Amino acid sequence: MESELSLAFPELPTEIENYIFLWTARLWIQLKYLKGISGLTIVSKRVQSIVEPVLYETVVHQNNEEGQCSREPVAAYISPFRVALDSRPAAFFHRQVKDLYICGATCEKFALHMMETCTGVENLFFQRWIEHDHASAVPLITQLPLHSLSVHIMLFKSISQAGVQESQSIFPNLKYLSLPLDWDYDGDLPNFAWLPALTHLRLEPHRYREKEVKGDIKKLLFTLKTLEMLVICIESWTVNSERTHGLKRKWMKLDPRVRVEDRSSYSYFGDWKEFVQSGEFYVDSDDSDESDSD
Repeated sequence: MESELSLAFPELPTEIENYIFLWTARLWIQLKYLKGISGLTIVSKRVQSIVEPVLYETVVHQNNEEGQCSREPVAAYISPFRVALDSRPAAFFHRQVKDLYICGATCEKFALHMMETCTGVENLFFQRWIEHDHASAVPLITQLPLHSLSVHIMLFKSISQAGVQESQSIFPNLKYLSLPLDWDYDGDLPNFAWLPALTHLRLEPHRYREKEVKGDIKKLLFTLKTLEMLVICIESWTVNSERTHGLKRKWMKLDPRVRVEDRSSYSYFGDWKEFVQSGEFYVDSDDSDESDSD
């Protein structure tokens, strides 16, 4: 009787099975169903080879067990990604890791180790300020085949100097660039003309740097003819809605490529992750009053 009631699972073509495993992994990653994802990797060697490229395609490194960036590194915390790096050959991470997000409080030595190993990264968010080994970070970043980059302004200034010296051999495909300008940054904006593919630029001036940066922005708009969008992100606790809208009208009159954004609505990790998934440059700017007069 049991044999009559039992249903045989139909054998599917290998291509369809692979497709099912692939999209199951993508769905479970979105749902953060970690137990299910771990189970997929031990079904078989074939399934593991299908699932792991999806698992390691986007790596977000946080520095504590709650998965949030704290202000200081947590000494007792051992990153799961550190364990993975130590257990696999570097060639694996070169092939698989395409998007890398490094939290600002990540241990400096490990941040450099990740970039040294994940040499195929196309989208890098690296806001860690390298205090003691600044020179070591520049060649690691410049070797990456980047499409998008978010990095500390002082570090990018060193990268820019290397880029100008080597012409277009660095970042030939970099389209999206995001730079925070801290209060202690007192120099001019770096040269962007050596980036042949740059179309989207995001600047986040500190409140003490807003006036100084305005003149630099005008030069940028005049120089970078291929630029499609320039986002100016204003610190949320120094602005109000009326001021943000006023700045937007002012800049839009100067150049329609400009967007002004209130940082209170901006989430570094959330917006970056949405960007790498959708390919849409992250910007939260209501343009409904573009044509309003002052």
